[in-house]
Amino acid sequence: MQVELDSRDLMGALSKLFYVWDQKPRLPKDQFLRIARADQAGHLRLSIFCTGMEAHALVPATISGDGVFATPLAVMMPLSKVLPDGKAKLTFKDGKGFLRVQTGIYQLNLARDALIFPESNPEKWDFQPLKIVPFMSALEQVSICNVETARPYSDLVYIDEESFAATDSYRLAVAANEAFHASGALLLTGDLVKKVLKMFAYTVGDTGIGWDESSVYLRRGNLYVAGRRPAKTFPQFRAVLPKSTPATASFHAFNLSQAIKRLLVVAGSRNQPLMMLRFNGTTLTITAQGDSGEVSTEDQPFIGDAQGVMVLNGKYLVDTLSVIKEEKVTLEYRGVKMPLIITDGFCIHVLQPIEKS
Repeated sequence: MQVELDSRDLMGALSKLFYVWDQKPRLPKDQFLRIARADQAGHLRLSIFCTGMEAHALVPATISGDGVFATPLAVMMPLSKVLPDGKAKLTFKDGKGFLRVQTGIYQLNLARDALIFPESNPEKWDFQPLKIVPFMSALEQVSICNVETARPYSDLVYIDEESFAATDSYRLAVAANEAFHASGALLLTGDLVKKVLKMFAYTVGDTGIGWDESSVYLRRGNLYVAGRRPAKTFPQFRAVLPKSTPATASFHAFNLSQAIKRLLVVAGSRNQPLMMLRFNGTTLTITAQGDSGEVSTEDQPFIGDAQGVMVLNGKYLVDTLSVIKEEKVTLEYRGVKMPLIITDGFCIHVLQPIEKS
């Protein structure tokens, strides 16, 4: 098979697929890239298969003949550093041999491997329409709870008709589902979510989502990714959302975030310290334990009626404010031992207080 394509298209597709690559592979095939003709006319399909996940990219190309080629990803990665912009030609036979890459005066011969890959054709996956902006925004907000720990549920994102949700047992994030129609509950792995956020961030084109009993499928433009649906359950998170009427404090989100960042700089602590929030009716003062003692922010004015004190893990507060994109953020206070709710009108973040001795 001979393939002619633009080297920039090839490098762009490879850079997206590398986000999915498991750099600590469990199986031999997890280290390889599969190259084949796509069903879509005039396109080459590049595929990566990892444990519990697969990704595909379609690249515009002029193709003659047929064939399948598998080569180690570690061999393909250096291409981005040596291939100049312009037309590139790929030549290989469906059997033993090399993949020959030619562009300008450059010629590379890449080794192949006779691996057997799963039968998978993303062009035949069944998708429904997906609104990419609210989808990406919801995933970004809730995925701050997907931490690499052994805590229950910390590697899951839950989606149903109303909401996206994630928790690490100490905090909960719930975002409105304005992206697609979810019939029933859908669980995604935190690993899939993180890789989708990276792959789709700077990609354009039609978007879609689909699923069956074992897998979930996502598409944006010529990029396709699929991941297994974990056989786990998600807690009844709506039951833990406070029902009592709160006292509130509404802030300019950017100003509050900057005040906390300045506090951390002055505190000088390498680890995120505990933070004491003191609501004074019209202003908020935040105090942290630094390397040289306690330090506090200037009084932060707010609109509302919140009064009282609580202590939070400073990291959770910083993480939450870092993903809020709206201009206004509201803190809902219900007491020193009750969860603090932070909301921007689109997503609700529930932070558990810490009882300070």
